[in-house]
Amino acid sequence: MGDLVILECGSRPTSAFPHSAVCLFVYLSARLLVHIQCVELVRGFRMADTTASSPAASCLERLKSYVKTQKGLILAAEILISFIIIICYAASVYGGYSALAICEMIFAMLFFGIFMMDLDKQFVLVNWLWTDLFRAGIGAILYIITSLICVFNGAKDSALIAGGVFGLIAALLFAFDTYTIFLQIKSTRQHTGAPTDDGV
Repeated sequence: MGDLVILECGSRPTSAFPHSAVCLFVYLSARLLVHIQCVELVRGFRMADTTASSPAASCLERLKSYVKTQKGLILAAEILISFIIIICYAASVYGGYSALAICEMIFAMLFFGIFMMDLDKQFVLVNWLWTDLFRAGIGAILYIITSLICVFNGAKDSALIAGGVFGLIAALLFAFDTYTIFLQIKSTRQHTGAPTDDGV
C-alpha cells in the first residue's frame, strides 16, 4: 500500500512541497500500520506456542523438582544402575540374568512416574507405601541372590562378574530404599495414632 502511494505521488510534479510532505506522511503511516500488524501476528504465534508447550514444560519442571528429593534421587539411581546391569548381562554369555534388572528398572520407572505426578494421592485405593516397600525389599533380596551367583560362577566371563558387582551395589541401594520407606510408614503411623492417644 505504501509503495503504491509513493509511486502515485512520484508521478506528479515535485515542485509542490506540501504535496510531497503529504505523500511522505501517508507512506510512513502505511509502513507503520503494516509493521504493527506483523508484530501482532508474531506475538499471537508465540502465545499459541507457549500455550501448546505448557504441559511439556510443566512435566519437565516436575521432573527436575522431584529428582532433587531423596525419594526421587533413590529411584533415579535404581533406574540407572539397573540399566547398567542390563548392559553387563547383555554382553555376557548368560544373558538370562538380565530379566531381573529389566523388571526392577520398569518397576522403578513406574513408581518414579507415579510419585512425580502425585498419582499416589489421587488413587488412594492402593497403599503405595506398602507396595513400594515390597518392591524394594524383594528387589534387594533377588539382587543379592543373583549377584552372588554371577560373581562366583563367572570366572571366565568378565561381563557376568561386572554385572554381579553392580548387582550387589543395586542390592545395597534397594535395601536402603526399603529402610527409608519403612521409616516413612512408621512416621505415618505415629502421626495417625497421635490424636487417638490424646483422646484417651
